[in-house]
Amino acid sequence: MVERLVWDHQTTLVFTNTRSGAEASTYWLREACPDLARVIECHHASLDRDLQQDVEDRLKRGELRAVVCSTSLELGIDIGSVDLVVMLATPKGVSRALQRTGRSGHNIRTISRGVLMATNVNDLVEACATVLLARSRHLDFVRIPEAPLDILAQHLVSMGCERYWTREEAFALVRSAYPYRDLSRADFDDTLDYLAGGGDSLRQQYEEVFGKIDLDDDGFQTRAGRVQREFLQNIGVIPETGVIQVRLKNRLLGSVEESFMRLINPGDVFVISGRPVRLERTGQMEAFVTRADGAIPTIPRWNAHKMPLSAGVAGEISRFRGEVRQRLESGEAEEPLRKWIARRLDCGAANAGVVCAMFSAQHRLSEIPMEDTLLIEELLEAPDAPTVAGDRPKHYFFHSLIGRACNDALSRVVARRLSALRGGNAISTPHDYGFVLTVSEHQFFDVAELREILSPEGFQDDFTAALERSEMLKYHFRNAAQTGLMVYRNHNSERKPLRKLQWSTEVIFNVLQKYEPDHVLLRTARQDCAQGGFLDAPGARAYVERLARLGWPLRHRQVAHVPPLSFAMYATRIKEALDVEDPAETMERLFHLWWRELSI
Repeated sequence: MVERLVWDHQTTLVFTNTRSGAEASTYWLREACPDLARVIECHHASLDRDLQQDVEDRLKRGELRAVVCSTSLELGIDIGSVDLVVMLATPKGVSRALQRTGRSGHNIRTISRGVLMATNVNDLVEACATVLLARSRHLDFVRIPEAPLDILAQHLVSMGCERYWTREEAFALVRSAYPYRDLSRADFDDTLDYLAGGGDSLRQQYEEVFGKIDLDDDGFQTRAGRVQREFLQNIGVIPETGVIQVRLKNRLLGSVEESFMRLINPGDVFVISGRPVRLERTGQMEAFVTRADGAIPTIPRWNAHKMPLSAGVAGEISRFRGEVRQRLESGEAEEPLRKWIARRLDCGAANAGVVCAMFSAQHRLSEIPMEDTLLIEELLEAPDAPTVAGDRPKHYFFHSLIGRACNDALSRVVARRLSALRGGNAISTPHDYGFVLTVSEHQFFDVAELREILSPEGFQDDFTAALERSEMLKYHFRNAAQTGLMVYRNHNSERKPLRKLQWSTEVIFNVLQKYEPDHVLLRTARQDCAQGGFLDAPGARAYVERLARLGWPLRHRQVAHVPPLSFAMYATRIKEALDVEDPAETMERLFHLWWRELSI
Protein backbone atom coordinates (compact mmCIF):
# COMPACT_ATOMS: atom_id res chain seq x y z
CA MET A 1 0.00 0.00 0.00
CA VAL A 2 2.71 2.51 0.96
CA GLU A 3 4.80 1.68 -2.08
CA ARG A 4 1.80 2.35 -4.34
CA LEU A 5 1.27 5.74 -2.71
CA VAL A 6 4.94 6.56 -3.20
CA TRP A 7 4.74 5.64 -6.90
CA ASP A 8 1.56 7.69 -7.36
CA HIS A 9 2.97 10.90 -5.83
CA GLN A 10 5.96 13.05 -6.60
CA THR A 11 7.08 13.45 -2.96
CA THR A 12 5.75 11.50 0.03
CA LEU A 13 6.60 12.07 3.67
CA VAL A 14 6.11 8.93 5.81
CA PHE A 15 5.85 9.33 9.59
CA THR A 16 6.44 6.54 12.09
CA ASN A 17 6.25 6.92 15.86
CA THR A 18 9.72 5.60 16.69
CA ARG A 19 13.23 5.90 15.29
CA SER A 20 13.57 2.14 15.00
CA GLY A 21 10.29 2.12 13.10
CA ALA A 22 11.64 4.73 10.70
CA GLU A 23 14.74 2.63 10.02
CA ALA A 24 12.74 -0.57 9.48
CA SER A 25 10.16 1.14 7.26
CA THR A 26 12.88 2.74 5.12
CA TYR A 27 14.50 -0.65 4.57
CA TRP A 28 11.18 -2.28 3.72
CA LEU A 29 10.14 0.53 1.36
CA ARG A 30 13.44 0.37 -0.54
CA GLU A 31 13.01 -3.39 -0.90
CA ALA A 32 9.46 -2.92 -2.19
CA CYS A 33 10.49 -0.15 -4.62
CA PRO A 34 13.98 -1.10 -5.88
CA ASP A 35 13.76 1.36 -8.78
CA LEU A 36 13.28 4.21 -6.30
CA ALA A 37 15.72 3.02 -3.64
CA ARG A 38 18.21 5.83 -4.37
CA VAL A 39 15.54 8.50 -3.80
CA ILE A 40 14.09 7.05 -0.58
CA GLU A 41 15.79 8.26 2.60
CA CYS A 42 15.45 8.00 6.39
CA HIS A 43 15.51 10.95 8.81
CA HIS A 44 15.52 10.96 12.61
CA ALA A 45 17.34 12.65 15.47
CA SER A 46 19.78 9.79 16.12
CA LEU A 47 21.40 10.13 12.71
CA ASP A 48 24.55 12.15 12.25
CA ARG A 49 23.73 15.83 11.77
CA ASP A 50 25.48 15.93 8.40
CA LEU A 51 23.30 13.06 7.17
CA GLN A 52 20.18 14.81 8.40
CA GLN A 53 21.22 18.01 6.65
CA ASP A 54 21.85 16.18 3.40
CA VAL A 55 18.38 14.58 3.47
CA GLU A 56 16.76 17.93 4.28
CA ASP A 57 18.58 19.70 1.42
CA ARG A 58 17.68 16.99 -1.11
CA LEU A 59 14.05 17.09 0.07
CA LYS A 60 13.91 20.88 -0.39
CA ARG A 61 15.36 20.58 -3.89
CA GLY A 62 12.72 18.00 -4.84
CA GLU A 63 15.26 15.23 -5.43
CA LEU A 64 13.60 12.64 -3.16
CA ARG A 65 10.45 10.62 -3.78
CA ALA A 66 9.99 9.60 -0.13
CA VAL A 67 11.44 10.38 3.28
CA VAL A 68 10.61 8.15 6.25
CA CYS A 69 11.01 9.87 9.63
CA SER A 70 9.98 9.53 13.26
CA THR A 71 9.04 12.96 14.65
CA SER A 72 12.05 14.91 13.42
CA LEU A 73 10.27 16.59 10.48
CA GLU A 74 7.05 17.53 12.29
CA LEU A 75 8.25 21.06 12.99
CA GLY A 76 11.03 23.42 12.10
CA ILE A 77 12.61 23.36 8.68
CA ASP A 78 11.00 24.35 5.40
CA ILE A 79 10.81 20.97 3.70
CA GLY A 80 9.72 22.21 0.30
CA SER A 81 6.91 20.66 -1.73
CA VAL A 82 5.36 17.47 -0.35
CA ASP A 83 2.32 15.95 -2.09
CA LEU A 84 1.25 13.46 0.54
CA VAL A 85 1.84 12.60 4.19
CA VAL A 86 1.45 8.97 5.29
CA MET A 87 1.23 8.10 8.99
CA LEU A 88 2.19 4.50 9.76
CA ALA A 89 0.30 3.72 12.97
CA THR A 90 -1.74 6.46 14.55
CA PRO A 91 -0.02 9.63 15.78
CA LYS A 92 -1.77 9.27 19.18
CA GLY A 93 -3.52 12.62 18.99
CA VAL A 94 -5.56 14.93 16.80
CA SER A 95 -3.16 17.87 16.95
CA ARG A 96 -0.18 15.74 15.96
CA ALA A 97 -2.16 14.23 13.06
CA LEU A 98 -3.06 17.69 11.76
CA GLN A 99 0.47 18.95 12.27
CA ARG A 100 1.90 16.06 10.27
CA THR A 101 -0.73 16.39 7.55
CA GLY A 102 0.06 20.08 7.29
CA ARG A 103 3.60 19.28 6.14
CA SER A 104 2.07 18.55 2.72
CA GLY A 105 0.55 21.05 0.34
CA HIS A 106 2.70 24.09 1.22
CA ASN A 107 0.99 26.24 -1.37
CA ILE A 108 -2.00 28.55 -1.13
CA ARG A 109 -3.67 26.70 -4.01
CA THR A 110 -2.95 23.19 -2.68
CA ILE A 111 -4.85 21.06 -0.17
CA SER A 112 -2.86 19.32 2.56
CA ARG A 113 -3.43 15.59 2.31
CA GLY A 114 -2.67 12.93 4.90
CA VAL A 115 -3.34 9.19 5.13
CA LEU A 116 -3.56 7.30 8.43
CA MET A 117 -2.58 3.66 8.01
CA ALA A 118 -3.59 1.28 10.79
CA THR A 119 -1.15 -1.50 11.64
CA ASN A 120 -3.53 -3.50 13.87
CA VAL A 121 -7.14 -3.51 15.07
CA ASN A 122 -6.50 -1.07 17.91
CA ASP A 123 -4.80 1.25 15.44
CA LEU A 124 -7.84 1.00 13.19
CA VAL A 125 -10.25 2.23 15.85
CA GLU A 126 -7.72 4.90 16.93
CA ALA A 127 -7.28 6.13 13.38
CA CYS A 128 -11.04 6.42 12.88
CA ALA A 129 -11.47 8.22 16.20
CA THR A 130 -8.64 10.63 15.33
CA VAL A 131 -10.17 11.47 11.94
CA LEU A 132 -13.66 11.97 13.38
CA LEU A 133 -12.33 14.35 16.05
CA ALA A 134 -10.24 16.24 13.50
CA ARG A 135 -13.21 16.71 11.19
CA SER A 136 -15.28 18.07 14.08
CA ARG A 137 -12.35 20.36 15.07
CA HIS A 138 -11.86 18.84 18.52
CA LEU A 139 -8.17 19.41 19.16
CA ASP A 140 -6.20 17.81 21.97
CA PHE A 141 -6.17 19.54 25.33
CA VAL A 142 -2.99 21.54 25.86
CA ARG A 143 -1.58 21.56 29.37
CA ILE A 144 0.25 24.77 30.21
CA PRO A 145 3.12 24.16 32.69
CA GLU A 146 2.20 25.56 36.08
CA ALA A 147 4.87 27.95 37.37
CA PRO A 148 8.07 26.03 36.44
CA LEU A 149 10.67 27.39 38.84
CA ASP A 150 13.73 26.55 36.70
CA ILE A 151 12.42 28.76 33.89
CA LEU A 152 11.53 31.42 36.45
CA ALA A 153 15.12 31.37 37.69
CA GLN A 154 16.47 31.89 34.19
CA HIS A 155 14.02 34.71 33.53
CA LEU A 156 14.87 36.48 36.79
CA VAL A 157 18.54 36.43 35.86
CA SER A 158 17.70 37.96 32.48
CA MET A 159 15.64 40.67 34.17
CA GLY A 160 18.49 41.44 36.54
CA CYS A 161 20.87 41.94 33.62
CA GLU A 162 18.86 45.01 32.65
CA ARG A 163 18.62 46.83 36.01
CA TYR A 164 17.94 46.59 39.72
CA TRP A 165 14.48 45.22 40.48
CA THR A 166 12.55 45.45 43.71
CA ARG A 167 11.00 42.22 44.89
CA GLU A 168 7.50 43.65 44.60
CA GLU A 169 7.75 44.89 41.02
CA ALA A 170 9.51 41.72 39.86
CA PHE A 171 6.86 39.55 41.51
CA ALA A 172 4.06 41.59 39.91
CA LEU A 173 5.66 41.31 36.46
CA VAL A 174 6.17 37.54 36.73
CA ARG A 175 2.59 36.97 37.91
CA SER A 176 1.29 38.82 34.85
CA ALA A 177 2.40 35.84 32.71
CA TYR A 178 -0.33 33.19 32.46
CA PRO A 179 1.76 30.15 33.62
CA TYR A 180 2.76 32.13 36.74
CA ARG A 181 -0.63 33.64 37.52
CA ASP A 182 -0.88 31.54 40.72
CA LEU A 183 2.81 31.65 41.67
CA SER A 184 3.11 31.81 45.44
CA ARG A 185 5.26 34.43 47.08
CA ALA A 186 7.10 31.67 48.94
CA ASP A 187 8.14 29.97 45.67
CA PHE A 188 9.20 33.32 44.21
CA ASP A 189 11.33 34.16 47.26
CA ASP A 190 12.82 30.66 47.33
CA THR A 191 13.85 31.03 43.67
CA LEU A 192 15.56 34.36 44.41
CA ASP A 193 17.27 32.77 47.41
CA TYR A 194 18.53 29.93 45.20
CA LEU A 195 19.91 32.40 42.64
CA ALA A 196 21.72 34.30 45.37
CA GLY A 197 23.87 31.34 46.40
CA GLY A 198 22.61 27.95 45.21
CA GLY A 199 20.35 27.20 48.18
CA ASP A 200 20.84 26.56 51.90
CA SER A 201 23.01 23.46 51.51
CA LEU A 202 25.42 25.04 49.00
CA ARG A 203 25.60 28.70 50.00
CA GLN A 204 28.12 28.37 52.83
CA GLN A 205 30.96 27.05 50.68
CA TYR A 206 29.88 27.60 47.09
CA GLU A 207 28.10 30.96 46.98
CA GLU A 208 30.58 32.36 44.45
CA VAL A 209 30.17 29.30 42.23
CA PHE A 210 26.36 29.14 42.19
CA GLY A 211 25.43 32.73 43.01
CA LYS A 212 23.94 34.64 40.06
CA ILE A 213 22.39 37.73 41.65
CA ASP A 214 23.13 40.23 44.38
CA LEU A 215 20.09 40.01 46.64
CA ASP A 216 19.08 42.25 49.53
CA ASP A 217 15.89 42.70 51.51
CA ASP A 218 14.39 45.02 48.92
CA GLY A 219 15.46 43.64 45.55
CA PHE A 220 18.11 42.12 43.29
CA GLN A 221 20.34 42.61 40.29
CA THR A 222 22.35 40.14 38.24
CA ARG A 223 26.08 40.21 38.90
CA ALA A 224 28.07 41.85 36.13
CA GLY A 225 31.03 40.38 34.26
CA ARG A 226 31.42 36.59 34.35
CA VAL A 227 27.84 35.80 35.42
CA GLN A 228 26.25 37.86 32.65
CA ARG A 229 28.62 36.42 30.03
CA GLU A 230 27.89 32.86 31.13
CA PHE A 231 24.15 33.59 31.19
CA LEU A 232 24.21 34.78 27.57
CA GLN A 233 26.00 31.56 26.54
CA ASN A 234 23.46 29.31 28.31
CA ILE A 235 20.05 30.81 27.57
CA GLY A 236 17.49 28.18 26.54
CA VAL A 237 15.32 25.36 27.84
CA ILE A 238 16.08 22.46 25.48
CA PRO A 239 18.06 19.86 27.48
CA GLU A 240 21.02 17.79 26.33
CA THR A 241 20.19 14.11 25.85
CA GLY A 242 22.30 11.10 24.92
CA VAL A 243 22.73 7.34 25.07
CA ILE A 244 23.68 5.19 28.02
CA GLN A 245 26.32 2.49 27.66
CA VAL A 246 25.30 -0.79 29.32
CA ARG A 247 28.18 -2.67 30.99
CA LEU A 248 28.34 -6.19 32.40
CA LYS A 249 31.40 -5.94 34.63
CA ASN A 250 34.10 -4.76 32.20
CA ARG A 251 32.25 -5.84 29.08
CA LEU A 252 30.24 -3.37 26.99
CA LEU A 253 26.93 -5.00 25.98
CA GLY A 254 25.58 -2.10 23.97
CA SER A 255 23.70 1.13 24.55
CA VAL A 256 20.16 2.29 25.28
CA GLU A 257 18.63 5.71 24.87
CA GLU A 258 18.62 7.88 27.94
CA SER A 259 14.85 8.33 27.81
CA PHE A 260 14.53 4.56 28.34
CA MET A 261 16.94 4.48 31.27
CA ARG A 262 15.11 7.25 33.08
CA LEU A 263 12.00 5.03 33.29
CA ILE A 264 13.58 2.18 35.25
CA ASN A 265 14.90 1.53 38.75
CA PRO A 266 17.74 -0.55 40.18
CA GLY A 267 16.57 -4.15 40.31
CA ASP A 268 14.52 -3.96 37.11
CA VAL A 269 15.24 -6.54 34.42
CA PHE A 270 15.47 -5.71 30.72
CA VAL A 271 16.87 -7.33 27.60
CA ILE A 272 19.93 -6.22 25.67
CA SER A 273 21.90 -8.23 23.12
CA GLY A 274 19.29 -10.97 23.41
CA ARG A 275 19.83 -11.64 27.14
CA PRO A 276 18.01 -10.48 30.26
CA VAL A 277 20.06 -8.31 32.62
CA ARG A 278 19.31 -6.69 35.96
CA LEU A 279 20.12 -3.03 36.53
CA GLU A 280 22.40 -2.61 39.56
CA ARG A 281 23.36 1.06 39.39
CA THR A 282 23.95 3.93 37.01
CA GLY A 283 26.92 6.21 36.55
CA GLN A 284 27.85 9.02 34.20
CA MET A 285 26.23 7.92 30.92
CA GLU A 286 26.76 4.30 32.00
CA ALA A 287 24.53 1.59 33.43
CA PHE A 288 26.00 -1.38 35.30
CA VAL A 289 24.10 -4.65 35.13
CA THR A 290 24.38 -8.27 36.21
CA ARG A 291 23.15 -11.36 34.42
CA ALA A 292 19.53 -12.34 35.06
CA ASP A 293 19.34 -15.64 33.18
CA GLY A 294 15.85 -17.13 33.35
CA ALA A 295 14.27 -14.00 34.82
CA ILE A 296 11.24 -12.41 33.18
CA PRO A 297 12.01 -8.86 32.02
CA THR A 298 10.13 -6.27 34.06
CA ILE A 299 10.59 -3.41 31.60
CA PRO A 300 9.15 -3.29 28.06
CA ARG A 301 12.11 -1.66 26.39
CA TRP A 302 10.35 -1.31 23.06
CA ASN A 303 7.99 1.25 24.60
CA ALA A 304 10.74 3.65 25.63
CA HIS A 305 9.83 6.06 22.84
CA LYS A 306 6.19 5.17 22.32
CA MET A 307 4.13 8.33 22.30
CA PRO A 308 1.23 8.43 24.75
CA LEU A 309 -2.35 8.38 23.48
CA SER A 310 -4.06 11.71 24.05
CA ALA A 311 -6.98 11.87 26.47
CA GLY A 312 -9.28 13.22 23.74
CA VAL A 313 -8.78 10.26 21.42
CA ALA A 314 -9.02 7.89 24.39
CA GLY A 315 -12.37 9.43 25.30
CA GLU A 316 -13.72 8.98 21.77
CA ILE A 317 -12.64 5.32 21.75
CA SER A 318 -14.30 4.83 25.13
CA ARG A 319 -17.58 6.28 23.84
CA PHE A 320 -17.46 4.00 20.82
CA ARG A 321 -16.88 0.98 23.05
CA GLY A 322 -19.91 1.89 25.13
CA GLU A 323 -22.12 2.17 22.06
CA VAL A 324 -20.93 -1.20 20.72
CA ARG A 325 -21.57 -2.83 24.08
CA GLN A 326 -25.15 -1.53 24.23
CA ARG A 327 -25.87 -2.95 20.79
CA LEU A 328 -24.35 -6.35 21.62
CA GLU A 329 -26.25 -6.55 24.91
CA SER A 330 -29.50 -5.75 23.08
CA GLY A 331 -28.86 -8.76 20.84
CA GLU A 332 -28.25 -6.89 17.59
CA ALA A 333 -27.33 -9.26 14.75
CA GLU A 334 -23.88 -9.30 13.22
CA GLU A 335 -24.78 -7.85 9.81
CA PRO A 336 -26.58 -4.70 11.04
CA LEU A 337 -23.83 -4.24 13.65
CA ARG A 338 -21.16 -4.30 10.94
CA LYS A 339 -23.08 -1.74 8.89
CA TRP A 340 -23.50 0.50 11.94
CA ILE A 341 -19.75 0.27 12.72
CA ALA A 342 -18.92 1.20 9.12
CA ARG A 343 -21.13 4.31 9.41
CA ARG A 344 -20.03 5.19 12.96
CA LEU A 345 -16.31 5.00 12.21
CA ASP A 346 -16.54 5.82 8.50
CA CYS A 347 -14.14 2.93 7.91
CA GLY A 348 -15.62 0.82 5.09
CA ALA A 349 -17.22 -2.63 5.15
CA ALA A 350 -14.01 -4.71 5.35
CA ASN A 351 -12.58 -2.77 8.29
CA ALA A 352 -15.96 -2.74 10.02
CA GLY A 353 -16.05 -6.54 9.78
CA VAL A 354 -12.71 -6.85 11.55
CA VAL A 355 -13.76 -4.46 14.32
CA CYS A 356 -17.08 -6.26 14.72
CA ALA A 357 -15.39 -9.66 15.08
CA MET A 358 -12.99 -8.36 17.74
CA PHE A 359 -15.65 -6.69 19.86
CA SER A 360 -18.00 -9.66 19.54
CA ALA A 361 -15.22 -11.95 20.83
CA GLN A 362 -14.50 -9.56 23.70
CA HIS A 363 -18.20 -9.54 24.62
CA ARG A 364 -18.28 -13.36 24.54
CA LEU A 365 -15.12 -14.00 26.58
CA SER A 366 -15.35 -11.15 29.09
CA GLU A 367 -17.14 -7.83 28.63
CA ILE A 368 -16.51 -4.54 26.84
CA PRO A 369 -15.13 -1.94 29.25
CA MET A 370 -17.31 1.14 29.74
CA GLU A 371 -16.37 4.75 30.36
CA ASP A 372 -17.92 4.86 33.85
CA THR A 373 -16.55 1.52 35.07
CA LEU A 374 -13.15 -0.05 35.59
CA LEU A 375 -12.87 -3.58 34.24
CA ILE A 376 -10.15 -5.78 35.77
CA GLU A 377 -9.55 -9.10 34.04
CA GLU A 378 -7.64 -11.79 35.91
CA LEU A 379 -5.61 -14.36 33.98
CA LEU A 380 -3.56 -17.16 35.51
CA GLU A 381 -0.61 -17.86 33.24
CA ALA A 382 -0.41 -21.25 31.53
CA PRO A 383 1.46 -23.97 33.45
CA ASP A 384 4.31 -24.05 30.92
CA ALA A 385 4.81 -20.26 30.96
CA PRO A 386 7.96 -18.67 32.43
CA THR A 387 7.72 -18.18 36.16
CA VAL A 388 8.11 -15.15 38.39
CA ALA A 389 10.38 -16.03 41.33
CA GLY A 390 9.54 -19.71 40.80
CA ASP A 391 5.78 -19.12 40.94
CA ARG A 392 3.12 -19.37 38.28
CA PRO A 393 2.37 -15.70 37.56
CA LYS A 394 -1.00 -14.05 37.29
CA HIS A 395 -1.85 -11.05 35.11
CA TYR A 396 -4.41 -8.41 36.05
CA PHE A 397 -5.54 -6.33 33.06
CA PHE A 398 -6.79 -2.93 34.20
CA HIS A 399 -8.92 -1.37 31.42
CA SER A 400 -8.46 2.27 32.38
CA LEU A 401 -8.81 4.07 29.06
CA ILE A 402 -7.24 7.34 30.19
CA GLY A 403 -4.16 7.47 27.97
CA ARG A 404 -0.65 6.11 28.46
CA ALA A 405 0.69 9.02 30.53
CA CYS A 406 -2.08 8.64 33.13
CA ASN A 407 -1.83 4.86 33.08
CA ASP A 408 1.92 5.00 33.62
CA ALA A 409 1.46 7.13 36.74
CA LEU A 410 -1.46 5.03 38.01
CA SER A 411 0.35 1.73 37.45
CA ARG A 412 3.36 2.94 39.46
CA VAL A 413 1.17 3.76 42.44
CA VAL A 414 -0.78 0.48 42.20
CA ALA A 415 2.44 -1.55 41.97
CA ARG A 416 3.95 0.26 44.94
CA ARG A 417 0.87 -0.23 47.10
CA LEU A 418 0.60 -3.91 46.24
CA SER A 419 4.27 -4.38 47.06
CA ALA A 420 3.66 -2.69 50.43
CA LEU A 421 0.71 -5.02 51.10
CA ARG A 422 2.28 -8.29 49.94
CA GLY A 423 6.01 -7.67 49.75
CA GLY A 424 8.18 -8.25 46.71
CA ASN A 425 8.12 -6.25 43.51
CA ALA A 426 4.91 -6.14 41.51
CA ILE A 427 5.54 -5.67 37.78
CA SER A 428 3.41 -3.04 36.07
CA THR A 429 3.37 -2.49 32.30
CA PRO A 430 1.52 0.64 31.14
CA HIS A 431 -0.34 0.86 27.86
CA ASP A 432 -2.59 3.36 26.10
CA TYR A 433 -5.68 1.33 27.02
CA GLY A 434 -4.79 0.47 30.59
CA PHE A 435 -2.01 -1.47 32.26
CA VAL A 436 -1.00 -5.00 33.16
CA LEU A 437 -0.07 -5.92 36.71
CA THR A 438 1.95 -9.17 36.79
CA VAL A 439 2.38 -10.76 40.21
CA SER A 440 3.66 -13.95 41.79
CA GLU A 441 1.49 -16.27 43.91
CA HIS A 442 2.09 -14.57 47.26
CA GLN A 443 0.94 -11.24 45.75
CA PHE A 444 -2.47 -12.39 44.47
CA PHE A 445 -5.27 -10.11 45.68
CA ASP A 446 -9.07 -10.13 45.62
CA VAL A 447 -11.63 -7.57 44.53
CA ALA A 448 -12.24 -6.37 48.08
CA GLU A 449 -8.67 -5.05 48.26
CA LEU A 450 -8.95 -3.04 45.04
CA ARG A 451 -10.46 -0.02 46.78
CA GLU A 452 -7.45 0.23 49.05
CA ILE A 453 -5.03 -0.25 46.16
CA LEU A 454 -6.79 2.39 44.05
CA SER A 455 -7.68 4.82 46.83
CA PRO A 456 -7.12 8.54 46.05
CA GLU A 457 -5.99 9.09 49.66
CA GLY A 458 -2.23 9.51 49.76
CA PHE A 459 -2.00 9.11 46.00
CA GLN A 460 0.46 11.96 45.48
CA ASP A 461 2.68 10.78 48.35
CA ASP A 462 2.83 7.25 46.97
CA PHE A 463 3.56 8.55 43.48
CA THR A 464 6.37 10.76 44.78
CA ALA A 465 7.80 7.85 46.77
CA ALA A 466 7.69 5.63 43.68
CA LEU A 467 9.75 8.24 41.82
CA GLU A 468 12.43 8.89 44.44
CA ARG A 469 14.57 5.92 43.41
CA SER A 470 13.94 6.25 39.70
CA GLU A 471 16.30 7.49 37.03
CA MET A 472 13.47 9.67 35.77
CA LEU A 473 13.86 12.03 38.72
CA LYS A 474 17.59 12.34 38.07
CA TYR A 475 16.92 12.98 34.40
CA HIS A 476 14.46 15.77 35.09
CA PHE A 477 16.74 17.25 37.72
CA ARG A 478 19.53 17.47 35.17
CA ASN A 479 17.19 19.28 32.80
CA ALA A 480 16.10 21.64 35.58
CA ALA A 481 19.71 22.25 36.61
CA GLN A 482 20.59 23.27 33.05
CA THR A 483 17.53 25.47 32.56
CA GLY A 484 17.86 26.92 36.06
CA LEU A 485 21.52 27.81 35.42
CA MET A 486 22.96 25.66 38.19
CA VAL A 487 24.98 23.67 35.63
CA TYR A 488 26.07 25.31 32.39
CA ARG A 489 25.82 23.61 29.00
CA ASN A 490 28.47 25.94 27.58
CA HIS A 491 31.63 27.26 29.17
CA ASN A 492 34.08 29.69 27.55
CA SER A 493 32.09 29.43 24.30
CA GLU A 494 32.56 25.64 24.17
CA ARG A 495 29.92 22.94 24.58
CA LYS A 496 30.43 20.78 27.66
CA PRO A 497 30.57 17.01 27.06
CA LEU A 498 27.32 15.32 28.07
CA ARG A 499 29.22 12.98 30.39
CA LYS A 500 30.60 15.96 32.31
CA LEU A 501 27.15 17.53 32.54
CA GLN A 502 25.71 14.35 34.00
CA TRP A 503 28.55 13.93 36.45
CA SER A 504 28.14 17.50 37.73
CA THR A 505 24.38 17.25 38.12
CA GLU A 506 24.48 13.82 39.75
CA VAL A 507 26.89 15.06 42.43
CA ILE A 508 24.63 18.04 43.13
CA PHE A 509 21.52 15.84 43.03
CA ASN A 510 22.92 13.50 45.68
CA VAL A 511 23.87 16.41 47.93
CA LEU A 512 20.47 18.06 47.66
CA GLN A 513 18.58 14.79 48.13
CA LYS A 514 20.41 14.29 51.40
CA TYR A 515 20.65 17.80 52.80
CA GLU A 516 17.97 19.90 51.06
CA PRO A 517 15.21 17.69 49.62
CA ASP A 518 12.92 20.70 49.22
CA HIS A 519 15.37 22.59 47.00
CA VAL A 520 13.77 24.68 44.25
CA LEU A 521 15.22 22.54 41.46
CA LEU A 522 14.28 19.25 43.12
CA ARG A 523 10.73 20.54 43.43
CA THR A 524 10.80 21.40 39.74
CA ALA A 525 12.13 17.96 38.82
CA ARG A 526 9.34 16.25 40.75
CA GLN A 527 6.75 18.48 39.08
CA ASP A 528 8.20 17.69 35.65
CA CYS A 529 8.04 13.97 36.43
CA ALA A 530 4.41 14.20 37.51
CA GLN A 531 3.21 16.36 34.63
CA GLY A 532 5.65 15.66 31.81
CA GLY A 533 4.78 14.08 28.49
CA PHE A 534 5.31 10.51 29.73
CA LEU A 535 3.59 10.74 33.13
CA ASP A 536 0.39 12.46 34.20
CA ALA A 537 -0.05 12.07 37.95
CA PRO A 538 -2.82 14.72 38.26
CA GLY A 539 -4.81 12.94 35.54
CA ALA A 540 -4.34 9.56 37.24
CA ARG A 541 -5.42 10.96 40.59
CA ALA A 542 -8.47 12.60 39.02
CA TYR A 543 -9.40 9.20 37.57
CA VAL A 544 -9.34 7.36 40.92
CA GLU A 545 -11.19 10.26 42.57
CA ARG A 546 -13.88 9.88 39.90
CA LEU A 547 -14.12 6.13 40.62
CA ALA A 548 -14.57 6.92 44.31
CA ARG A 549 -17.31 9.50 43.57
CA LEU A 550 -19.15 6.96 41.40
CA GLY A 551 -19.15 4.46 44.27
CA TRP A 552 -16.31 2.26 42.96
CA PRO A 553 -17.92 0.79 39.81
CA LEU A 554 -15.36 -2.01 39.53
CA ARG A 555 -15.96 -5.01 37.27
CA HIS A 556 -13.91 -8.16 37.88
CA ARG A 557 -13.64 -11.05 35.43
CA GLN A 558 -11.61 -14.24 35.59
CA VAL A 559 -10.65 -15.28 32.07
CA ALA A 560 -9.14 -18.45 30.64
CA HIS A 561 -7.63 -16.74 27.59
CA VAL A 562 -6.32 -13.26 26.88
CA PRO A 563 -9.42 -11.33 25.71
CA PRO A 564 -9.18 -9.31 22.47
CA LEU A 565 -9.09 -5.89 24.11
CA SER A 566 -6.33 -7.12 26.44
CA PHE A 567 -4.16 -8.58 23.71
CA ALA A 568 -2.35 -5.29 22.99
CA MET A 569 -1.54 -4.90 26.70
CA TYR A 570 -0.41 -8.51 26.95
CA ALA A 571 1.72 -8.15 23.81
CA THR A 572 3.44 -5.14 25.36
CA ARG A 573 4.16 -7.28 28.41
CA ILE A 574 5.78 -10.16 26.47
CA LYS A 575 7.55 -8.24 23.69
CA GLU A 576 10.73 -7.91 25.71
CA ALA A 577 11.28 -11.66 25.47
CA LEU A 578 11.17 -11.51 21.65
CA ASP A 579 14.44 -9.66 21.11
CA VAL A 580 15.83 -12.38 18.85
CA GLU A 581 12.95 -12.09 16.35
CA ASP A 582 11.54 -9.36 14.18
CA PRO A 583 8.86 -7.73 16.38
CA ALA A 584 6.32 -7.05 13.64
CA GLU A 585 6.49 -10.57 12.18
CA THR A 586 6.50 -12.22 15.60
CA MET A 587 3.53 -10.29 16.96
CA GLU A 588 1.56 -10.93 13.76
CA ARG A 589 2.27 -14.66 14.04
CA LEU A 590 1.27 -14.71 17.71
CA PHE A 591 -1.89 -12.74 16.93
CA HIS A 592 -3.07 -15.27 14.34
CA LEU A 593 -2.28 -18.21 16.65
CA TRP A 594 -4.16 -16.49 19.48
CA TRP A 595 -7.13 -15.61 17.26
CA ARG A 596 -7.45 -19.21 16.01
CA GLU A 597 -7.47 -20.41 19.60
CA LEU A 598 -10.24 -17.97 20.51
CA SER A 599 -12.28 -19.01 17.48
CA ILE A 600 -12.26 -22.73 18.27
